[in-house]
Amino acid sequence: MKKISLAIALALVALGCSNSRPLDNTDNYEIATWQGFRATAVSYTFDDNLPAQFTTAVQLLEKYGFRGTFYPVTNWVTDWAPLRKAANHGHEIGSHTVSHPNLSELNEDSARVELELSKAIIEREIGKPCLTIAYPFCATTNDSLTAQYYIAARICDKKYTPAIIPNAMRISSLGVGSESDYIYARDIRDYFEKGKTKGAWSVLLIHELDNGNGYSPLTTQALDSTLNYLSQRYEGYWVAPFADVAIYALERESAKIFETRHDDAITISVTTKELPQYVPLTIRRKLPQGWSTVSADKASANLCISDGYVNIDIIPGADVTITKQK
Repeated sequence: MKKISLAIALALVALGCSNSRPLDNTDNYEIATWQGFRATAVSYTFDDNLPAQFTTAVQLLEKYGFRGTFYPVTNWVTDWAPLRKAANHGHEIGSHTVSHPNLSELNEDSARVELELSKAIIEREIGKPCLTIAYPFCATTNDSLTAQYYIAARICDKKYTPAIIPNAMRISSLGVGSESDYIYARDIRDYFEKGKTKGAWSVLLIHELDNGNGYSPLTTQALDSTLNYLSQRYEGYWVAPFADVAIYALERESAKIFETRHDDAITISVTTKELPQYVPLTIRRKLPQGWSTVSADKASANLCISDGYVNIDIIPGADVTITKQK
C-alpha cells in the first residue's frame, strides 16, 4: 500500500461528470472548483426577516430543491418560529447584527457587542451554528474583529467573488429589486450567465417581495423565474446557502488528499484547515488501468464515472472507498 498527500490546483472550467479531462493531473487527482464540477456558484440571501421571505421565498426555493440564507436583525424578531422552521429545512440563518447599526461608525467595543450578541442569540434560538454575517448598510467593521465570530461576511459592491476568495470578510453581493438596476428576471439571469463565464460566485441580496413594506421589493414572479432558470441548468450552477459556498471555497484552498491502495480498492480521504463545519468536496480521480466500473461504500459519495475518471464527494475528515467491479 502507498499513501499520497498533495494539494490540488483548481480547475476553473469543468461541468458535471463531463468528458473534459482534468486540467491538473498531478498524481491523478483534481478538486472541483465548485461542488459537482459545476461552472459557477449562486447564493440567494435575504435581509431583515420580512414576512414574505418565509411565506413565499422559502417555498419557492424548496420548490426547486434549493436552500437560501436569511439574515435577521435579532432585535427586530418577534417570532422565531419561521426562522427555526427554515433552519430545520436546511436554510442558513446568519447574522444581520442586533440593532442594524452602521458598524463603520461604532467603536470596537460596540461593534463587538453587535457581532457577538447577535450570533449568540441566533444560536440559542435556532439551535444551529451562526456562521456568517451580512453587514447592515454594507458598512464594514474591522476584518479581524469579524473573523473572531464568523467564517465569512457579506458586503454589497455589485461584484462577483472569484473562486479563490481574496477576503472572506468582504464577499461581494448584488442588490436586486425596485431600488436597483436589477428589477427583472432577465437582468438577473444575465448577471448569472456572466458570473458563469468567469467561474465566479454570484450572491444576490434581496429584501422585500412584491408589495410589502420592506426595502427594494423584488416581484415573486422574478424570483420564481430565476430559480426555475437555474433548476434547468443543474450541471452549470451550484445553488447553495452562503455559508456552504464559503466553506467549500475555504476547504478547497487548504485541501490535502490521502489515498490508501489495495488490490481492488482505493480508500480516499481529505483533510482541510479546521472549520466549524464542513461540506462535501468533489474530487476527480483517474481510474487505474483496467478499472472501467467502480462502486463506493457510501451513497453520499455521489459517484459518477466518465472518460476514465471517477467523481466523488467526500466530507473532510471522512473517507470513501471505491472498489473495482469485475
